[in-house]
Amino acid sequence: MARKQWARSGSTPDWLDVMAAIRAVDGMHLGVTMVTILPVGIGSTGGLRVAISTTWEPAPGSPEMPCVITERVCEDFRIEALPAFVLGGIYSHDYALGEAYQQRDFFRVAPPPAN
Repeated sequence: MARKQWARSGSTPDWLDVMAAIRAVDGMHLGVTMVTILPVGIGSTGGLRVAISTTWEPAPGSPEMPCVITERVCEDFRIEALPAFVLGGIYSHDYALGEAYQQRDFFRVAPPPAN
């Protein structure tokens, strides 16, 4: 009887890699990131929709940053491919967070009136 063997470390990304990436995104952007996995369509042929969202608690006196959500559809039905797909989505989500910072209006202090 052969011994059961878990996934080999380093062969492909796994859920620990996904968890580490989420913690890194949260640490860099000071938010809370969530991954939601939903089935697409009504049958078993639609794939999985992976939605990644980051939210922030508003700082006192600052404008609120909206929730940033990115979505991708995974059509690969191998269960070992899903962590790699989610990890790629986290990288894309990190880029979208950077884009959200660039489009944000920062509070500006008006210059003092001229005398």
